[in-house]
Amino acid sequence: MRLHSLVTGSASLLRDPNSVANIDVFQTTHIHLAWDVDFDTSTIDGTATLTLKRVGDGNQLVLDCSHLVIHNIIETNDLSSAPLNHDFKPSASLFGGSLTITLPEGRDTYTISINYATTDKSSALQWLTPEQTLGKVYPYLFSQCQAIHARTMLPCQDTPAIKATYSASVRVPSPLNAVMSANRRKESEASSSEGRYFEFKQTTPIPAYLIAIAVGDIHSKEIGPRSVVWSETKNLEAAAEEFSETEAFIETAESLVGPYVWERYDILVLPPSFPYGGMENPCLTFITPSLIAGDKSLVNVLAHEISHSWTGNLVSCASWEHFWLNEGFTRFLERKILAKARSEAERQLRSTTGLSALKEDLEFLKNGPLTQLVPDLSADSPDDAFSQVPYEKGYMLLYTLEQLVGAKKFETCFRAHIEKFAGRSIDTDQFKTFIMYHFVDDHPVHQQLVKFPWDEWFYGTGLGPSTPTFSEELVTPCKQLAESWIETDITNEMEFGDIGAMHNNPSSMNGAASENAPNDYGKWHSRLWKETGVINEIEFSSLGAWQKVLFFGNLLESEHVLSVKMINKIADDYSLHTCTNVEVLLKWYQLCIKSRAIRFYEMAAHYAVAHGRMRYNRPIYRALYNSGPIGQDLALETFKLHRAVYHPIAVQMISKDLNLEL
Repeated sequence: MRLHSLVTGSASLLRDPNSVANIDVFQTTHIHLAWDVDFDTSTIDGTATLTLKRVGDGNQLVLDCSHLVIHNIIETNDLSSAPLNHDFKPSASLFGGSLTITLPEGRDTYTISINYATTDKSSALQWLTPEQTLGKVYPYLFSQCQAIHARTMLPCQDTPAIKATYSASVRVPSPLNAVMSANRRKESEASSSEGRYFEFKQTTPIPAYLIAIAVGDIHSKEIGPRSVVWSETKNLEAAAEEFSETEAFIETAESLVGPYVWERYDILVLPPSFPYGGMENPCLTFITPSLIAGDKSLVNVLAHEISHSWTGNLVSCASWEHFWLNEGFTRFLERKILAKARSEAERQLRSTTGLSALKEDLEFLKNGPLTQLVPDLSADSPDDAFSQVPYEKGYMLLYTLEQLVGAKKFETCFRAHIEKFAGRSIDTDQFKTFIMYHFVDDHPVHQQLVKFPWDEWFYGTGLGPSTPTFSEELVTPCKQLAESWIETDITNEMEFGDIGAMHNNPSSMNGAASENAPNDYGKWHSRLWKETGVINEIEFSSLGAWQKVLFFGNLLESEHVLSVKMINKIADDYSLHTCTNVEVLLKWYQLCIKSRAIRFYEMAAHYAVAHGRMRYNRPIYRALYNSGPIGQDLALETFKLHRAVYHPIAVQMISKDLNLEL
């Protein structure tokens, strides 16, 4: 192991390479936040009161702390309070600053209050102007602390190794609402000048990255016995309909992994600038509005975030090097839920599309060190390491183990894993030790696990030592349809030559083809397709959304680059100008850019602006940037013009994709 273990009682902790917190000396057990949200200054001003327990020797507490203004720090006890000496170093490590506080010696517990304010460099927070919201009347604030941005919202031990309960009292301007990753206990209306006050309490210990807040002109609608959906008014009804299966998903998860312990499961539909598909903040999942497809075709993300209530939130990774323990496990549980709610064939299809997404990221990462399931992040930010590797490679490992030991046995083992480690943060070795011990009395299975290539899975780069085979029941039609388009394109090129570019530049026609071509491109296009149209019996409209994604993915992955005329034909035949499914459009625009179908470049750029989720905008920016001078100029111009609409995390990552200075 690159990280040395620290034994505290019966728990094994890892010193997190992305945190300076000295968790081997002090550990946070509770946080109380007293916050004043100020939209005029775009800051949160207030106090973070930390309750700490001693677990080692020393009297200096080191917290993660970046881009915060520290006013003063005091220690409080039953009899008195006293100021504490502190030292703030803004660049203590590659990953941010440190706040060192000198505590009195000789005690086992401490309560300290840190009076501070955020700044405009607090990357956890995005402040939206009224013009950036749907309602256009009131401003909006939301946080995103994963992975290491909680330290820019409050001084804390910003590592998933440490879990603490928290409470909060928050003042916001009237008439805005405040929601947090905790259960709301109280709200009170004061005078318009004083604002509104809200109180929250999270009684289940969580890592600091799961502390979350949102403030805006948001309203709620009940969608289940323990769930409401929050949204700006314009999206509220559509969101309630789209996520109406929430309770059914929770109940299915409970049947697989045990009781839901968080009391409420509410959903907040955020403005489009939210950089992720969803964020599993306890009691309040944050969701991108891009998932409101109108047909529930993208609710797999909701199943994923619900799954995090057990895998990631209840059982957490001990450091970001073991992030796959959060996301690989959650992807596995998500697809088990979908198998029960839909069909096993649907699970197999989503496994296939996931494998395709993994291969795409492996290529982008050049099968390098960040494609390890357990990467070394001592010199890399977890944000830079973010990819499909912990999700899909982690899923493939668990799926492989399921096939090895049998579905029923593995389902029992998976649930036992949750029960064993609930409330704890663990590393990969603890997972391996657990599964080996779980099957110790099942000799045939245990022998197979002894021979299993664990180290190749954990520390090998690329795809992994083996690739699971998934059912092709729903995959075959997608492949056949893609192959028919490719074969027809090859045939047309052999017979007519490259006349498709005529759509972008009709004057480019020359030679015999030019002489025989009708003057009007549209007539030529009609004649061409009357003579050599695509021959297949598969209706594109009969495919499900994820089958369409796979269809376009197959075209995108093919060595053959579709001609521009073929791209135009697909667009027309399938009325893609009416498509609103963001997953389908992502693959479609990537395909257009690969084929250098310039007429679609502007549409692709608009798509990247409209969707703040990095899964959607980053691949488009990268594709445009690498497509040649026209696409590169468009990518740079688009980002420069619309940079302000993106979350700070997205700005950072897109800037790197476009080789821009931060």
